[in-house]
Amino acid sequence: MSEEINGAADQQIGENAEVKPVKEAGLTKEDLEARIDKVNKEWQSRFDKLLSEKKEKENQALTVEQRIEQVEREREAERLSFARERAKLGAKIDDELDAAIGLYRSDNPEEIGKGAEAIKAFFEKMKAAHEADKEAAIKEALAQAGAQPRPRAGKDQKVMAAADFEKLAPKERAEYMASGGTITD
Repeated sequence: MSEEINGAADQQIGENAEVKPVKEAGLTKEDLEARIDKVNKEWQSRFDKLLSEKKEKENQALTVEQRIEQVEREREAERLSFARERAKLGAKIDDELDAAIGLYRSDNPEEIGKGAEAIKAFFEKMKAAHEADKEAAIKEALAQAGAQPRPRAGKDQKVMAAADFEKLAPKERAEYMASGGTITD
């Protein structure tokens, strides 16, 4: 079986094994990138074709029982995939968190570490967002309740003489007091 595949690979590569010069007069970076993409796609097409031939040969070599087991494993994997998606949508899990959990579940030790860090960063981001929302809600509630800001000390403090305050219109007086102004005698 391996000899048949290798023979097909040699034949296909041998037929198309033409080396094209990379340097040409007037070749731009975009032209080179386009050529590289085209060549990569050609090679990928060749690899894909060989892999599909190999898979066909392997499937022909499988017994009926082995093919049944293979189909059952694929079906179970698909069921689990759908169950995960349903659970993710039902729990409204963010894609960023889902990706971090996927890294954490990996068999690669480096990805496990990256996944743990990503999960930690996600929860820290959520905690910061919650704190910001909480502060905004408190400020809004205080504003709706009519709470006055504390008077500030120093040169930022608004101070007005009582005589000047009496000259203001009622609306201006209310605005002055709402902005945290004070009256002196």
